[in-house]
Amino acid sequence: MSRLRKNIIFIILALCVIVMLCYSAFLPYKYYPIIAQASKKYNVSTSKLAAIIRGESNFDPDNVSKKGAVGLMQLMPETATYVGQKFNLPYDDLNNPMQNIMLGAAYLSYLEGKYTGKNEDLIAYNAGEGNLISKRWKKFGETNRYLIKIHLFEFAYHVFYFWR
Repeated sequence: MSRLRKNIIFIILALCVIVMLCYSAFLPYKYYPIIAQASKKYNVSTSKLAAIIRGESNFDPDNVSKKGAVGLMQLMPETATYVGQKFNLPYDDLNNPMQNIMLGAAYLSYLEGKYTGKNEDLIAYNAGEGNLISKRWKKFGETNRYLIKIHLFEFAYHVFYFWR
């Protein structure tokens, strides 16, 4: 085998190792047992839940947005109250990963059942149901970027964590 060929093989292997070591930093999968439980209970893809958590809070349970959305899945307190009452779930501590993920998964499941058009569930999750219905979300550049970001993260989680 020529020296050039050996170097190319070494570089390819080194890049593979670097990618495998770095993907867990770029695509964390904290709280996997809770995500898996919520996914199963509410029939929502684990990749989609992980992508939303990554896109909304970067897996920081104490994250609070400027608009007041709280926790891993960035739930508005009013939404969490509604979902908690509808699905008989606790909603008193939105910084609690178990509560937040369960509420977020239940809400996403509700939205998936109610809105069947392309991306309507994610648009309603991000911009609110009222903005989805009135189509005001189309004016929100943030929602358009959100859709791209979530789909990219969902694809990446599906590829890198396919065995889960």
